[in-house]
Amino acid sequence: MTDFVSPPASQVPLSGDASLSSPLTEARMALETGDWPTAETLYEAILQTLPTGSEAWALAGIVALQLGNPTLAAERLAQARIRQPDDALTLVWLGQALAFSGQLAAALEPLETACGLAPTLYDAHHAWGTVLVELKRPLEAIRPLMRAVKLNPAAAPTWLTLGLALAATGEDEAAVGAMAQVIACQPEDATGYHEFARHHLANGRPELAKPLFMQACALAPGDAQLHSDTSGCFDALGDMEAAVRHYDRACDLDPTFA
Repeated sequence: MTDFVSPPASQVPLSGDASLSSPLTEARMALETGDWPTAETLYEAILQTLPTGSEAWALAGIVALQLGNPTLAAERLAQARIRQPDDALTLVWLGQALAFSGQLAAALEPLETACGLAPTLYDAHHAWGTVLVELKRPLEAIRPLMRAVKLNPAAAPTWLTLGLALAATGEDEAAVGAMAQVIACQPEDATGYHEFARHHLANGRPELAKPLFMQACALAPGDAQLHSDTSGCFDALGDMEAAVRHYDRACDLDPTFA
């Protein structure tokens, strides 16, 4: 799945519930420090004693998502939404939980609603656009992703997703510009170079892809898929020796490439 960019764990809806219960305060502290097992234990108990608290449901959902249980997270965040329907952050977390649980179509409504409630909330626009890309609806994804990069110009994952959406709609020049921004934002991350190189290669420009592949390989020498793609680039350039070398490296790293 295309990367999501989740709001920080501390950036969650505040309904005033925290003043009602010291266990809720303790649970929130555990969440903010990343002590997810402790937070989960505390929130399970809190939901039994404070079942109407929207903040408790929202934070419990976030904890479940962090612990790798998006289905439970979606259930809890849906309860938070019932209690506080107009909180944009709750809707962003709900949309992401639904997406990670495989309910991509269901994720669209809360994310689109969050964008309407909070037009300047970067996370909402990024997540909405990302889900649209995952649903193979790149043309619709471009608008929220463009909004997201305007709100956060340094967001490399959003630039990458935007580049993929533009490429899927045939906007080659715009896709090249977006992917160049990925590298500008994260010059030490191989992902931007790899995806930019793949785009050039897919559009018949192996000579432009080659230096990008080589930089990606320097940054991520243990990435089997990267070496396999680099092999394809050298093959397109007619350099069979280099193509075989990178293919062999891919097979060494991951025998399934053989």
